Amino acid sequence: MSLEPDVMVQEVAQRLDIHPFMLSRWRKEYREELFPLRSPPSVKPLKTPSKPAKSVISDTDNTELKQLRKEKERLKLEVDLLKK
Repeated sequence: MSLEPDVMVQEVAQRLDIHPFMLSRWRKEYREELFPLRSPPSVKPLKTPSKPAKSVISDTDNTELKQLRKEKERLKLEVDLLKK
């Protein structure tokens, strides 16, 4: 019933006298059964270098990095203002 178009989960849950969360969970399990996720690729642990690598950043990269940091700060201020 809950998979019918234009039918809300809450309406079906109320008709069946169950909590909407349970119905949502069952729907999710059903979707996962129909469309199983692929297993995640194996992740190899990162090797930590014995000596810290020297940072090689060109002048243009450095300039761009500074601009991005300024933009980030400006956006943070803007978000803070909007929160107030």
